[in-house]
Amino acid sequence: MDGPTEPALQYRPVLGDSPSVDRYCLNGCHHGLFIGLIGIYRNRVHATSDEGSILVETRKLPGISLTDSIKISKHVEQTLRAFPEIQNVTTKIGRPNFATEAMGINEGDVYVELSPEKNWTRFHSKEELINAMDKALAQIPGINYDFTQPMAMRLDETVSGVKADLAIKIFGEDFQQLDSLAQQVLRQVNGVRGTADAQMEINSGVAELRVSIRRDALARYAMNVSDVQQVVEAGASGSLVSEVIDGQRRYTIESHQNARRSR
Repeated sequence: MDGPTEPALQYRPVLGDSPSVDRYCLNGCHHGLFIGLIGIYRNRVHATSDEGSILVETRKLPGISLTDSIKISKHVEQTLRAFPEIQNVTTKIGRPNFATEAMGINEGDVYVELSPEKNWTRFHSKEELINAMDKALAQIPGINYDFTQPMAMRLDETVSGVKADLAIKIFGEDFQQLDSLAQQVLRQVNGVRGTADAQMEINSGVAELRVSIRRDALARYAMNVSDVQQVVEAGASGSLVSEVIDGQRRYTIESHQNARRSR
């Protein structure tokens, strides 16, 4: 067997010359300790940092229309603007044209900019303000929400892929079974002491449009399946055809197919 590696030499004063501890175990301890330190550092950052603003993550039913989603988001904004401690409220619904994150039109991030805390008259801390906001938003039907901070949310999403401090992921192919298992897990989690704002992400219920292509009809016109797919893409969401460069700025050109009105 080869001699001990550098991490093994670092831990030898602690572990001694135990023959049952080989270099693989020591390397694993080294990396495990490093990952553990990252987790400790991340928790300390979350516990001590105050970004001076609040992020309210809102979620509606997956099958909601864009018009209804905007209507509910405006109701949320009006509710939050009623607090004199809040200086400004900005809402982002869904994702941009070029997706940088997986968000549907049923999801929205509400950025709440606070006034200087020295000017507050009704609350003595940020936690008291959040409790009051929670009671006000609870009166709005059709939404789930939780409170965090902009940078903290991005850090959680980068580390775990979920915008939460702790998440339980269940994998499978049957959506009905996944929803059933998720509800069981949610009930168990709500019974754990110290749990707050436990929620389940709803994945089912989204309207779906399926387009079946008749290959025999395409063959009569010497067309490919990709030709129909491009037209459907242009009609549904638009297809990227080119890009214009103006100095350091870039503008995309998309092709959209006008919908035909049936008579």
